[in-house]
Amino acid sequence: MAAIPRQSQPGAFDASALRYVVGGLTLAALVELFVLRTFTRTAIHIPALEELAGPYTLLAGLGRYAYYLSVVLLIAALPLLALALWRRRTLTGVVAAVALTAFAAIAAAAGPGAIPEHVADAGTLAAVVTLAGVAAGHQNTRGALVLLLFGAAFALSAVHTTLQAAAQGGLGTIDAHDLLFASEIGGVAFALASPLLVPGACRRRTALAAGAVALVVFGSLLGAGGPTTRILLLWNEGLSGTLPSAIYALAAGALSFTLLHLLGTRRFMTLLGFLLVLAGGVGLHNTYQSGLVVVGLAVLALSGPSLSPALAEDKSP
Repeated sequence: MAAIPRQSQPGAFDASALRYVVGGLTLAALVELFVLRTFTRTAIHIPALEELAGPYTLLAGLGRYAYYLSVVLLIAALPLLALALWRRRTLTGVVAAVALTAFAAIAAAAGPGAIPEHVADAGTLAAVVTLAGVAAGHQNTRGALVLLLFGAAFALSAVHTTLQAAAQGGLGTIDAHDLLFASEIGGVAFALASPLLVPGACRRRTALAAGAVALVVFGSLLGAGGPTTRILLLWNEGLSGTLPSAIYALAAGALSFTLLHLLGTRRFMTLLGFLLVLAGGVGLHNTYQSGLVVVGLAVLALSGPSLSPALAEDKSP
């Protein structure tokens, strides 16, 4: 007797649509990161750039297109993620859905200047911290530590930015420069601890590849391009590069190990969420990058083992 296909329940959430949107967003954001935020900012150092004007224009156009596409997919991902979290009918799911919705409203109001900058900054900070807490709560203990370190680093940097915006709005000046150094330490600690997100045996080639990345980063920080590398680190990731070069090299190696291990173990949703968090960086750069962080943390919450069976991948205790 032929099996009867199981009918989807009315109003059931289609997880595949979310996967496609998040996957497309991650790809577009990475192209934008490497082409628009990195290549076009360093192209001035290319010898005889005038002779390569054609390829440069083509690549710059690709980066701009990737940015516009990323913004569109980001706007689409916010309600999809909020709906997926809301339909879990758990307290943390509802809280995360509200945080996503609040961020979307803040971003929409901040664009035309409908709310003061420091209010938008404070709202974004609250959304990120909330989502980092929810995502940490749905990972194992070691994975939770990684996400809490990121949340702390982001919060320290964001508080500094928010206080600066408040001072510009005439609400008084508070010296919070030390928060940036604390955020720097937190951001590096997050990167160094990131392999804890993927417990289990690792392949030798994964460790070798991560070691190679660490050596390349170490060389780039010590060489003639060291100042440029540090500037890019600040613009893209929110880290100033003031700590010893070896620490950032080890951090880059640890992040590479985590990404390769996630890819090798086919934990794709966790990989996408982690990539989006990295593409957004630490601190309040702009609404777009904050949006990448918000979406990335929401994806990490959904890919945890205890919130969404449809998207969960992590099976470790």
